[in-house]
Amino acid sequence: MKRAFAEITLTLTLALSAFAQTKPAPSAPTYEQTRKWAVDKISTEAGYNIAGGYNSTYEQVSMDECVLRFTNVTFEQGLATHEQGLGIPNRTTVSALIIPLNKVTSVKLSEHPDAKYGDNVFMDITTTGKAIKETFTVKDEKEKVASQQSVTEDLGRIIFGKSPTTDKELAGRMQKALNHAIDLCTKTPPKEAF
Repeated sequence: MKRAFAEITLTLTLALSAFAQTKPAPSAPTYEQTRKWAVDKISTEAGYNIAGGYNSTYEQVSMDECVLRFTNVTFEQGLATHEQGLGIPNRTTVSALIIPLNKVTSVKLSEHPDAKYGDNVFMDITTTGKAIKETFTVKDEKEKVASQQSVTEDLGRIIFGKSPTTDKELAGRMQKALNHAIDLCTKTPPKEAF
């Protein structure tokens, strides 16, 4: 009787152990899921407001075909009088960036050492070579284009500074999401069996 009980117990233990091992591991998000989340969070929660007249938002965000695109719009409030008695008008800077994710070498977070930037969290995206394309457009207070310039560089930046209580946590999650998307974009497809 003891032997039969022991055999049944052993059989059940082995069966439960095998069942536990066959339980599928949670799958990582797909590129599409990661893309949707990242685009939503950059569009709605990235940006900053700085006392003294700086307001920044992220618009036209997309992450199709392993390329992150966004436009950073920064409004800078002018000064009525300058030290030399000259007024500095309001201006808007529009920076459109194109970042190929398969060229990204790092995504790092930092805080600005200058206290005027508050608790903003900077997410620096670095690429090999000068793979990032950026177009700067400066508009005057009447929305007239004052200057425009296109450059290639190896550093792009997204700033989180709208919600001091959640910016660090959200920036950390965005860093993980972008690193996951980068992994998916740089992974070589499996070779065909035949």
